[in-house]
Amino acid sequence: MPFSSNTNNGSKFRSFIISSIDNRIDEISNEYSNSTEYLEFYYLYSDILKQLEKALPLESSDIINQLDNLYVNYLVGYQKYFYKQGLLDCKMMFNLLHK
Repeated sequence: MPFSSNTNNGSKFRSFIISSIDNRIDEISNEYSNSTEYLEFYYLYSDILKQLEKALPLESSDIINQLDNLYVNYLVGYQKYFYKQGLLDCKMMFNLLHK
């Protein structure tokens, strides 16, 4: 098998793994978003954002929306990082236990 073919298979496998991780994170996120803990946090967070919008001048609403979007993007990156790190930790633990 030529080297380029192996590289292509490796790339496809990597894409498959990344896609699987993203799908699982989506599943877990959907489960969590229906939990009482999440709903309490969500309503509190939304309430605080509304209070900020009322307390600050109208011109500030754009910056509040930017902050909210930034926070959401931060959380998405955070959850992906920790999920992937959990997979690596699991692999390391598996290897340690099976030596």
